[in-house]
Amino acid sequence: AMLTFSSDNTSRFVVNGELVAQGRFWEQPQVVDVAGRLKSGANALRVEVSNESEGPAGLIARLDVTLADGRVVTCVTDAGWKTTDQPGENWHNRDLVSAGWPAARVVVAYGEKPWGRLAITQQTLPPPVHLRTAFAADKPVARAVVYATALGIFDLHLNGKRVSEDYFNPGWTAYDQRVLYRAYDVTALLRRGENVLGAVLADGWYSGYVGYGHHRDHYGTQPRLLAQLHLEYADGTTARVATGPDWKAATGALLESDFLMGETCDARLEPRGWDAPGFDAAAWKAVDTGTNLKPLREAHRGPPVVAVQDFKARTITEPQPGVYVLDLRSGRSAAVNP
Repeated sequence: AMLTFSSDNTSRFVVNGELVAQGRFWEQPQVVDVAGRLKSGANALRVEVSNESEGPAGLIARLDVTLADGRVVTCVTDAGWKTTDQPGENWHNRDLVSAGWPAARVVVAYGEKPWGRLAITQQTLPPPVHLRTAFAADKPVARAVVYATALGIFDLHLNGKRVSEDYFNPGWTAYDQRVLYRAYDVTALLRRGENVLGAVLADGWYSGYVGYGHHRDHYGTQPRLLAQLHLEYADGTTARVATGPDWKAATGALLESDFLMGETCDARLEPRGWDAPGFDAAAWKAVDTGTNLKPLREAHRGPPVVAVQDFKARTITEPQPGVYVLDLRSGRSAAVNP
């Protein structure tokens, strides 16, 4: 299922309640594979479009779905689409009654201005993925250590808290040859009864944009997390919680996160409490597992990347409604240890 779209000039495309792509410039149409987001029967396509200059917000899109029997179903933007400028909260995944909404206005046919017949680019910025699993600790824990690495970068969470102040783990390596892992003592974060181990996984150097060639997926196309939590109980028994097919996945507030392309966050989409016991993850999806790469796993050789200084904004201005500029210049140079 291939989704092709362009917007004038920014957009967020949602399929069945999940963000699948974002557009930034009408000159850069995108092609996105959304087969994993579709289901048998009825499907919902929603998109939020904003024009940052004068003029109406515009969208042109086409979805081509190839069924298992070879038939092709095509959906295009036309007057059958409904529109509103008051979608309300959680517009992307709550039930909507659009019968009373006005129809979209068809401005021009494909091939005419402003789009014309443009070459399709493959620029994508997929959102980081939230991963979680719940497990029980039904007796006192004497010691708990978690080991984790990734094809990509990750932040590890346990019972509502990040397990460390590290960033950008596991670091940049030749992922097809070796990956590094870190170990954390998380005994103090364990609780009696239900516990939740989770992570936020992003492209990082593995599959994000690296270098000046405007290309991505240098090592692979699918980031992966590998983690094991080793539990030592007070009675001498042990247990292990590891990443596997029983984990669940969803997206969150981070819509884009890339070293070169930047980060986009919509705090309204944050699944609050996702990394803590009691969270309802029934709507989360099953995870993909496995990878073609078989790199050597080694303990990390160096110190972690941590924040050493915070800069507060000297001024915050609003040059136009809804646009804020923060002046973060420190006014002095800062020396830190490498």
